[in-house]
Amino acid sequence: MNIANDSKTEYESHIFYLRGSSMVPLIKPGSKVFVDSSIKRDYRPGDIICFLKNSSTLFAHRLIKWEFHNEKKFAVEKGDNVYGFSLIPYEQIIGKVIKIENNKFIIDLNSSKWRSINAILAKIAYIQVLLLKAIPYSYHRDPIIKRIPHYFLKLLFTIIILIFIALASKRND
Repeated sequence: MNIANDSKTEYESHIFYLRGSSMVPLIKPGSKVFVDSSIKRDYRPGDIICFLKNSSTLFAHRLIKWEFHNEKKFAVEKGDNVYGFSLIPYEQIIGKVIKIENNKFIIDLNSSKWRSINAILAKIAYIQVLLLKAIPYSYHRDPIIKRIPHYFLKLLFTIIILIFIALASKRND
């Protein structure tokens, strides 16, 4: 998710307003996220990490797992609403999202509930990554039959997130 940096810094937490849709339905465009940059060493699969891509664009995506290539540490990351994934060098990670606010709800991602939920979501997303490695496809060129397993997992992922939002977030009324 592309992030607009329109905001202030509070302690070690930076506030950003999101403008992309790669993390929908968990993080909707216009949502405010709080990013903690003081905890760089403690990223776990399932965390929503913020990282620089192309050295100037800031993104927020889910950390799926860690991989090592040529003794260098990489995050396997994926947007919840994106079919693809990528490897991000550890050095490009600037922090993790600890809180999400929008006009409907507030989610504290540091709560034990959401840490557990995000760990489950990382496992499902890892299945998506494995499927993409086993059955790569082109969204625009391949027949729909090749995309069905990917669509099914994405739909399942979205339903699970919506259920968790309903059960484990505070209403922002």
